Amino acid sequence: MRKLLLLLLMVAASFCLGKAELGALQGVPFRIDVPETWNQSLVVYYHGYSPGPVRFKQGQLDATLAEFTTRSYAVVQSPYSRTGWERDSMNRFGGCMSLP
Repeated sequence: MRKLLLLLLMVAASFCLGKAELGALQGVPFRIDVPETWNQSLVVYYHGYSPGPVRFKQGQLDATLAEFTTRSYAVVQSPYSRTGWERDSMNRFGGCMSLP
């Protein structure tokens, strides 16, 4: 996880102008948006439950996330490596959730 964050910060630091970069690390897609007037801060957004694969598109950010870039924050988005209900992950956290 730390390696992923470090790599994404390095990608963000290499931007001179505001732009979006789409890619994948170990098969997991990501999108990073860095505004022209970047304040050297990063917002990390992980998508929650999704029944299918998350795909990022070039173009405008979602209005909620765009609010961060208008305030000079870079935004990185990534889904979890698996979609659907991830029961094994919940069990690692003490099984505090009960699913049918």
